[in-house]
Amino acid sequence: MSHNTLVGGYTQYLTRVQGMPKSTVDGLKKQTDDYIWAKDGEKKANTIAMTTLQKPKDEGGLGLLDVETRNEAIDAKRLQTMLLPPDDQPTWCKMAARQLAKAAVKQFTNVGEEALVSPFTQKWRVNLSSTALPESLRRMMRVATKYNTHLVATSPSTEIKNSMPFWYHIGNKDKLVSIYGDSWGVCQRETHKIVLTGEMVNHTSKLNAPGCSHRKNCKCNNCKSDRNLGCENPTACRRNGMKKLQNIIPDWDP
Repeated sequence: MSHNTLVGGYTQYLTRVQGMPKSTVDGLKKQTDDYIWAKDGEKKANTIAMTTLQKPKDEGGLGLLDVETRNEAIDAKRLQTMLLPPDDQPTWCKMAARQLAKAAVKQFTNVGEEALVSPFTQKWRVNLSSTALPESLRRMMRVATKYNTHLVATSPSTEIKNSMPFWYHIGNKDKLVSIYGDSWGVCQRETHKIVLTGEMVNHTSKLNAPGCSHRKNCKCNNCKSDRNLGCENPTACRRNGMKKLQNIIPDWDP
């Protein structure tokens, strides 16, 4: 039975499910080294580096399994699943997204966990030292950071623009026109439950509704409905939403 079958095949499933501790990785590397060079536990230098032996045979190696790279590939596959469109994601991705939000760097928590949809479609970061972060997600995010995983969009459609998370938008300007932590931002998130860009667009579009007087005590249906939700001044809230939409660069402007 080959080395790759022993080390790779026997460990792959458990690594996918539970991960592999560094001590186990180091132990496998040492055992591989002993096996290849028949050291029988002796301490002596290798005549050929393990990195060379891990290369394909046509490149002068033996095709030995690189355990660390294999483990990274497993985490990268998990990351790939996390990056699927929401409707295509398995249930665990939604649970993982909430765990990532709980572990957000403190400066981004002012908008609340529900507004932190994904660090890959928004400009917020995960605290990799957070105790709230499961080890499997920590490894996944380290791989994402190592290989600079980020969203690249070319000419996104209006549908895509509207479906993007609004808070800490991926297309925000370096300097915001309107901050997120003001009282209207709180109202937009907690009263109007705005999470996506399209929801903010719909909220602000009520400014153009027929019959709206744009006064605090406006009697139009939209304003009455918003006040019933708990919004103190729907017109002011919508105007503030218009300012917040100006935070977004033209390429992402819905």
